[in-house]
Amino acid sequence: MVLKNEDLADGAPFPGKTIAHDYVHCTHPETGLEVVFMPGEALPDFAAAVQEAKDKAPAMPVVQPPKGRRAVSKDRA
Repeated sequence: MVLKNEDLADGAPFPGKTIAHDYVHCTHPETGLEVVFMPGEALPDFAAAVQEAKDKAPAMPVVQPPKGRRAVSKDRA
């Protein structure tokens, strides 16, 4: 069964729940097993905390290789 927006009372499938924006990888606090939530899934509190921390973390800078000629190792010469 596929839910449509008109089927939902408030337009959200899980009112009051956090929805995964991206894949969320975390460890279940009770079982210690690794779990993965897919985008669009409702997240339990422990996974929502992981997503929130990931969203607040600064983005990694993109490192560009240096321009120009590079030294060739002796093995490849």
